[in-house]
Amino acid sequence: MFSSGWTAASPPPQKKSKKNWRPSTSRAYPLNMKHHNSTQTYIAPSLPVRLVAPQNNPPRIVLPCRETEGDTGARIVRIYDPVTSDLSTRVIEELLSLESHESGEPIHMFLYSPGGCVVSGLAIIDAMRHIESPVFTYAIGCAASMAAVILACGEKDHRYILPHSRVMIHQASGGAGGTLDNVRATLAFHNELEEESNALLAEATGRSIQEIRDASRIDNWLKAPAARDFGLVDHILSHAKSATK
Repeated sequence: MFSSGWTAASPPPQKKSKKNWRPSTSRAYPLNMKHHNSTQTYIAPSLPVRLVAPQNNPPRIVLPCRETEGDTGARIVRIYDPVTSDLSTRVIEELLSLESHESGEPIHMFLYSPGGCVVSGLAIIDAMRHIESPVFTYAIGCAASMAAVILACGEKDHRYILPHSRVMIHQASGGAGGTLDNVRATLAFHNELEEESNALLAEATGRSIQEIRDASRIDNWLKAPAARDFGLVDHILSHAKSATK
């Protein structure tokens, strides 16, 4: 792993699947959003997502669970491991493949990652911005460090988090050795990476660079409401059953 990545939190439990991933034709499902006395209908591609608004509360996204295994026909990219060059290569290839099949159709990126290499994460973000298809991001369990930056760089108004998930942002970290000139050069490189990441977070959250620096001085763990208030996500996902009550 590239040494000047963001410090990763403890990796989540790994669950390997041998099922082959393949892109499929996306489908559209109706969305009903009821707020106060008004009702509006939306169309959400690929996943059966519903916007639900209890009385006097803002609408929330509801993503029902599927009972089937394997490919569901949705355009999904999964980041369930530390962000490394290998993971970055796989994610970029999947993004480009989905783009080539149905350009402009939404892609759903699920993140359960402790973060990792800044360079690899920036490569994923560049790919997300390069394609025409909007990338909807979802925090599942934990999106920490570089994974939090990827989460925040998803399509505006389509960045989601589960109720008990956490998002963590912090300063970049790394090491330097060798001659004094090499140490200075490495530190300058680390500083450039941190400034790029801070600029991306500032753009994604609508906050100033200084606000991002202040919030990232330590491991800043944010619950779902705090992550939404900070601007890292837009909506908190709720359970399908709770939305029908």
